[in-house]
Amino acid sequence: MGVALENARLLAETQRRARESSALSEVGRDLSSTLDLATVMDRIATHAKDLLAASDSAIFLPEAGGDVY
Repeated sequence: MGVALENARLLAETQRRARESSALSEVGRDLSSTLDLATVMDRIATHAKDLLAASDSAIFLPEAGGDVY
């Protein structure tokens, strides 16, 4: 039973890493396809939301002074 549990844990970890790698690859393609900051940020937020199975996502950028987001 211990071996079966460890195999299940390893499978889940492998699948998680595969999803993360896929998302990073997609973000890289998105970055190379456009230079429009709003589009890139929207795509990154969408990938993060999907990867984390979240209901919402947000990206905050610093203002010119760097003290406020």
